Amino acid sequence: MTKITTCAAPIAAALYKTGLTSLFKPVAIFSATLLALITSGSPLRAMEEAAPTPPSGPAAQAILRWFTTDRSLGCSDQQGNDSGCAVGFNTAEFEVYYGDSTGAGLQADALVFVRYWQDHSDKLSFFAVAYFHRDGGNYRFIKTFPDVFGMGAIKGTTVRFLPGKARFSRVVPREDDPRCCPTGRANYTVTLNPAPGAGR
Repeated sequence: MTKITTCAAPIAAALYKTGLTSLFKPVAIFSATLLALITSGSPLRAMEEAAPTPPSGPAAQAILRWFTTDRSLGCSDQQGNDSGCAVGFNTAEFEVYYGDSTGAGLQADALVFVRYWQDHSDKLSFFAVAYFHRDGGNYRFIKTFPDVFGMGAIKGTTVRFLPGKARFSRVVPREDDPRCCPTGRANYTVTLNPAPGAGR
């Protein structure tokens, strides 16, 4: 977007010099308007800040495979048909935590929190929490936790992996909170139970 701004002024100047003054004013107005949009707290700036956060670490491929194929997440394509969820601009934000709750070694278990939009045109976001376990050299999706809700991690906290379970805290809205700004806290303990023999 900055390139458009820096190009608009020279174009306007060139039109003015060549005598095409009837076009000069609209181009100059366009240049000033675009610059104001970019430098202020505009929707364009908000969209830039809403860039997706992809999954990270060794389980990233397995997480993306689950997210883009699991129809139970309720995503739809641009025609409104049920589909796997999309990963792209303003569609999903991932938080991934690794640990060992099964005795299978460092980073044997992964817990992923994802905030996502079921429909590209919808402003309402959804949340899912999924557990993955390393099976040999690859990670396997084990299950989701539909009763867990939270719009982000509590600042200064992380996921604690314990034998057979994980503990964490999430930001949740209180009764009087505006939708944008939750101030509550929820503490969770979830059971992690990969299939027998996993990780051997």
